Amino acid sequence: MVKRIAVIGAGSSGLAAIKCCLDEGLEPLCFESSDDIGGLWRFRDEPQAERCSIYYSLTVNTSKEMMCFSDFPAPDHFPNYMHNSLIMQYFKLYAEHFDLIKHIRFQSTVRSVSQRPDFSVSGQWDVVTTDSDGREEHHVFDGVLVCAGHYTQPIKPLSDFPGIDAFPGKLFHSWQYKNPGAFVGKRVVVVGIGNSGGDIAVELSRTFLSTRRGAWVVGRTVDKGLPLDMMRISRVGGLINRLLPRPLINWIGERSLNQRHDHKLYGLQPKRRIFDHRPVINDDLPGRILVGDLVMKSNLQKFRASTVCFDDGTTEDDIDAVILCTGYDYRFPFLPHSLHSGDDGDLKLYKRVFPPSLQHPTLAIIGLLQTRGPIMPVAELQGRWATRVIAGLNHLPPPAKMLQIIERHIAANLKRYPWPKLAALQVDYIPYLDSLAQEVGACPSIPRLLLTDPVLGCRVYFGPCTPYQFRLRGPGVWQGARQAIFTQWERVAKPMKTRPLPEASSFGWRGRAPKYPPPEECLCIRSSEESSSCEVLQQKTTVNTALGGTSGLTCIKCCLDEGLEPVCFESSDDIGGLWKFKENTDPNEASIYNSLIINTSKEMMCFSDFPIPSHFPNYMHNSLIMDYFRMYAEHFQLKHYIRFQTKVLQVTPRPDFPHSGQWDVETESKDGQRERAVFDAVMVATGHHCHPHLPLKDFPGIDTFKGNFFHSRDYKNPEDWRGKRVVVIGIGNSGGDIAVELSRMAKQVYLSTRKGSWILHRVGDNGIPSDMIFNNRALHGVLRLLPVGYRNKIGENRLNKRFNHKLYGLQPAHR
Repeated sequence: MVKRIAVIGAGSSGLAAIKCCLDEGLEPLCFESSDDIGGLWRFRDEPQAERCSIYYSLTVNTSKEMMCFSDFPAPDHFPNYMHNSLIMQYFKLYAEHFDLIKHIRFQSTVRSVSQRPDFSVSGQWDVVTTDSDGREEHHVFDGVLVCAGHYTQPIKPLSDFPGIDAFPGKLFHSWQYKNPGAFVGKRVVVVGIGNSGGDIAVELSRTFLSTRRGAWVVGRTVDKGLPLDMMRISRVGGLINRLLPRPLINWIGERSLNQRHDHKLYGLQPKRRIFDHRPVINDDLPGRILVGDLVMKSNLQKFRASTVCFDDGTTEDDIDAVILCTGYDYRFPFLPHSLHSGDDGDLKLYKRVFPPSLQHPTLAIIGLLQTRGPIMPVAELQGRWATRVIAGLNHLPPPAKMLQIIERHIAANLKRYPWPKLAALQVDYIPYLDSLAQEVGACPSIPRLLLTDPVLGCRVYFGPCTPYQFRLRGPGVWQGARQAIFTQWERVAKPMKTRPLPEASSFGWRGRAPKYPPPEECLCIRSSEESSSCEVLQQKTTVNTALGGTSGLTCIKCCLDEGLEPVCFESSDDIGGLWKFKENTDPNEASIYNSLIINTSKEMMCFSDFPIPSHFPNYMHNSLIMDYFRMYAEHFQLKHYIRFQTKVLQVTPRPDFPHSGQWDVETESKDGQRERAVFDAVMVATGHHCHPHLPLKDFPGIDTFKGNFFHSRDYKNPEDWRGKRVVVIGIGNSGGDIAVELSRMAKQVYLSTRKGSWILHRVGDNGIPSDMIFNNRALHGVLRLLPVGYRNKIGENRLNKRFNHKLYGLQPAHR
């Protein structure tokens, strides 16, 4: 008679469990309390009690080749790190391919799971469920697989923060956070620096990130831009880690991370060594610190109304919201209380799967663990083992032996994780996978592979430990596993092959570099490069009394330094020029978007006799640049010489110009009054980002386009493009900024470029500003001695070391 198995939850673990049951000839029935599959990865606009909840922008931290089901690779065109909506698509493809949906009963909540009166003989379970109408139903099953997840019970340590009751702002757990829209312009404190805390703090920006211990921060990509887990999780890497002393491994890992950004300098350095605790995976967090959008703070100590006090004695006033990213507890209230080992709801589990106290091993917990690697392959192997045990094909050790192994495991982990409940959850990724696979009979034999199929053996041993390795042999063997391993790097590259690449130019080390047209300088949405129409004035002007913003201020100062009498005409009502953000900009004025941050560091960009305040971030937001300009103008009393809201209409040489060198300047005030004045010299500081270039004739059919198209000059913020499909044309600095910003809101962003571009980060070695490293006389002196081709080679190698421009579809034709 076929055994009936109850599967609780239709998330990633539940789907795998259903398939494992079918593979072993069992009859699964899955109870899912919601109306769809996906579990944790299903986004909802509002959180629902007792269910997982994620934010709209959540992208997985493990790459598709490492996290996929072992006999069902993710589609090759899917990105390497998938947004939650794409993970849902993948689950639906998996469920459809293996016909799993018919085994799922949606909107059915499990209320209790209890042993039947004859459990000692039958090993069966009574399962009570309720449907969406509250109707109760009783079932009998031969086995139970609990796949309910452990991110449903948010931890809110409110008692740790005296004065929290008097806090007038919003206070909630990250479980409730959905998107940054409600926090625009607000002052927010994020408490906790796990993956969620890092993501939310980066997404909100202009945020304070409070942490008790700090964290090691790792990006999703490493060498040449390849996925972190595919480069770092391998069998040979695991062997090296076991052979080398742990302090040495920690030193190597920490040195590697600090070469990207010095954790001490950035206020991130934790007390624990890198391999003694889980790192935070975040691509943007150090960059947000560098530009001042995110400020690191020590542990939150207490509240005084809207003021937040920290352990180091500092305070932040007028805080609007506090988001607690303080983790989750797990609880399975439907399970028998006898399975829990204490009041904290802890479950002692043999190999993180089976409660050792059961007389018959017919109940298993799937996915209740933490590891330095993707969870899905682990949960799938747990399901394969559990179903074989329930089916009677595998057997467990005696209870006493299992308890001994559990206690030994917890004792070993307590050195790194002092909380026993947390220590019990930790497993070492590859050793744990191999131990489960050995139980199943699916662990790859490296010696045998090296003898019988040496190319495959080398890829299994030296390459990434992808899930396909556990389908090469034994029960559940998949004939496509070998081919999947051989083509895994092709699937990594596939989603980035979206642009035909030009052949890189080549010339001898001593040859002269060929001349190329300049790269695209500015990006736009539905249009292209930005250029200037100020050529006539630039050709006609020489030196002295000024017009303008940034350049205008320094021109006024230079005039005063030389004993000249400046008069500055400024068409707007304030200083700043390009850097003054406006929601609505006049046609002939420069315009910027709200999020614009300068690409040069404060020490390199400041006026030569007026350093930028030391507490300002190294790369400043446009609002801080405006603050700096105002300080400069006030310090040197420059505003006395500026006539605001006065437009220059015409600058012409006087009739006696050959003798006097003087100019007639005609201006118009905001009231329409015109005035002529005579000046001995003119300085033009009007900038060259006023007149957008819209090459509409280059795009046949644009007049029939039904969507919006406009120049980047008219772009202000991404909120209007939430859920939209957007094309950004041109890969200058503005285009790069806008495409990245939109990608967090839009459904899909396409970045179209004619020439490609070399991408340089603001952050150089050890997290120091790039321009402060590379703009020095000694380096330039050395580079001038080298042939042009060799200089290009050095620069390109440095950039490609961070990420391969050819792989990413960015490589331009020019050097």
